[in-house]
Amino acid sequence: FFFLERYVCNVWGNQRALILTHAHAKTGKRSKRPEPHLHAPCLPLPASDEGTSMSRVLSRVAPAQSSWAGPAFSFARSLSRRYAVASESRPHLVAGLTGGGVICAADLTVQSTLQRQEDGCIDWRRTAGLSTFGLLHYGGPCKKLYLIYDRVLGTKPTLGLAIQKMAFDVYVHAPFLLVPHFYLVTGMFKGQSLRQVATQLREEWLQASFGSAMIWTPTCTFNFLFVPQSHRIAFVTVVSFLHKTWMSWLSNRKDYSAAGEVEASVGRAA
Repeated sequence: FFFLERYVCNVWGNQRALILTHAHAKTGKRSKRPEPHLHAPCLPLPASDEGTSMSRVLSRVAPAQSSWAGPAFSFARSLSRRYAVASESRPHLVAGLTGGGVICAADLTVQSTLQRQEDGCIDWRRTAGLSTFGLLHYGGPCKKLYLIYDRVLGTKPTLGLAIQKMAFDVYVHAPFLLVPHFYLVTGMFKGQSLRQVATQLREEWLQASFGSAMIWTPTCTFNFLFVPQSHRIAFVTVVSFLHKTWMSWLSNRKDYSAAGEVEASVGRAA
């Protein structure tokens, strides 16, 4: 909401300034005093988000006057600045580590709640597969695509440009690259053959792709419109925590149900 408010405020201010400039040019008159609405306390949106870090935005926000707000904002600015510097110097490595770490946490959450084993054990092989997918995909093709979007389509933070990037990312990248890559890597770690991976992908592709589109359409629009390049993978992986929690549950629900049925039959036999 903060970014949306700043964006609307700046767009309105720019349009009003343009109208007044044309009016002054026609009448030959200029206002002696600056219009107060043209100097509203809005954050200017950069013409390009290349090299922009979230710390520049956070530094313009005045922290609340409380005992913890000041240190909290200082810590957030410092962390954001360091992440931006690392992301700009090693974009693929930082993106891969961020993606792998968040998806690892998502799968552990699923195994601890929605698909918790009776003995409380964690399937570390499954978690390793998901973490490897996050490392490879978000550090490889996903980050590369984000850089290509900016190089080919531009970096101007406009709604039309953000929608173009979102459309390709959600309706081409996700169903035809992300989802198959997800099932391939996680399936190999579970010991599945390529035939088994292909069968599971055919059965669940439509559901996985539709669910991904529902989550990522608004997320990617916001991401490409407001979030700097250096922080886009971080923003995506935070939302991806929820998405991959669902994907982890979807891709492993049959195995979990089968294991539950086996345990139930053993219990009845005993």
